[in-house]
Amino acid sequence: MSTIPQYYEAFILMLRVTARCAAENYLPHDTSILEISAGALRNALATGNTTQVIGANAAFHEKIAAVGRNPHFAWLLSRLLTKQQRLWHWHRPNSRTAELPIVLDDHSAIITAIVERNVEEADRLSRARAEQIAARMSRVFEQLSNSEIELP
Repeated sequence: MSTIPQYYEAFILMLRVTARCAAENYLPHDTSILEISAGALRNALATGNTTQVIGANAAFHEKIAAVGRNPHFAWLLSRLLTKQQRLWHWHRPNSRTAELPIVLDDHSAIITAIVERNVEEADRLSRARAEQIAARMSRVFEQLSNSEIELP
C-alpha cells in the first residue's frame, strides 16, 4: 500500500506528459486514431461491461501516447495503465454508470485540445482527470486500510 501514492504521482505525470506530447506532435491523420479509440470507449461504456470499459479506457490513453510519438513515454504509460487496470478490476466490480458521461466529456475535451495543438489545455485536462482518479482511489485505499482485504 505504501507505493500507491508513488504510483499515482507517476500516473498523473505520464498522462500529462503524453497528452502534452500528443498536442505538440499532432498530425491531421491522428484525428481518426483518437476518434476510433474514443468510439471504442463509447461502445464499451454502452455495454456496461466493466472489463471492456477498463480495457477501452487504457487503449484510449495508449493512443494518445502513440500520437505523442515518444516511444519511451508510451512504454512507461503502458506499464502504469496495466497496473491501473488491475486496480480498477479489483475495486470496481460494477459499472460506474453515473460517471460515464463525465468520462466521455473529459476524453472529448482532451481530444479537442490535442487536435487544436493546445499543449497547456491538454496538460490541464489530463492532469484534472488523473487527479480525480487518484483522489477516488486514495479514498478507497484509506477506507480499506484497516480491513482484512489484501491490497494489490
